[in-house]
Amino acid sequence: MGWFKNTSQLIDGAVAGLSNDHSGATQHIKWSFDQGKPGAFVKNTTGVEVVSSTVIPLDTWAHVVWVNTGTNSFNIYIDGKFDTTITLDLAKFPTDISNRTLRIGYGGNQEMSLVRLSTSVPTPEQIAKIYRDEKPLFQEGAKCTLYGTVPYAAALAYEEDKDLLHVGTASGRSVFKGLQRVSNTTDAITVALSAAADIVAGE
Repeated sequence: MGWFKNTSQLIDGAVAGLSNDHSGATQHIKWSFDQGKPGAFVKNTTGVEVVSSTVIPLDTWAHVVWVNTGTNSFNIYIDGKFDTTITLDLAKFPTDISNRTLRIGYGGNQEMSLVRLSTSVPTPEQIAKIYRDEKPLFQEGAKCTLYGTVPYAAALAYEEDKDLLHVGTASGRSVFKGLQRVSNTTDAITVALSAAADIVAGE
């Protein structure tokens, strides 16, 4: 899974691929986009590609998940919702990838972010939650890091009624709503921090 922004709908490109050589020219499997549509490609002596009918709009960030549902099928989710199941010809799958090479983000026309590969399978509910949690990070001007140059927290406080996390560092106090930093101060917090009912105290 990951976030992808297509910069062209004309040429296909791989998000990730597994092959038995470095060029991927022989036996391989790849998760890809073709003309803006997510899908998968497999090849032993000959290859086959199957893609969704949904086109990701140009220059738009989309969350796409490929879930292996069996020997030769994948469920595709787009922006937290089930999109389609693609089924590839089992006879086209690689028969020899013993000397495996994993490649990510090669030969494509996508900007990519937060790409993850896993042997575990998220549920549809988990996929929807991941999308909701991460979507604010891909809005114009979004911030997701601690304010300033100090990379560690000296104090934390959770404002439960507003679901805000306050993080104090020597550079100031960063306020997070989910994964997004929604505000900050520049007063150093290095000892303790407390927040409740719109009142924040720290030192």
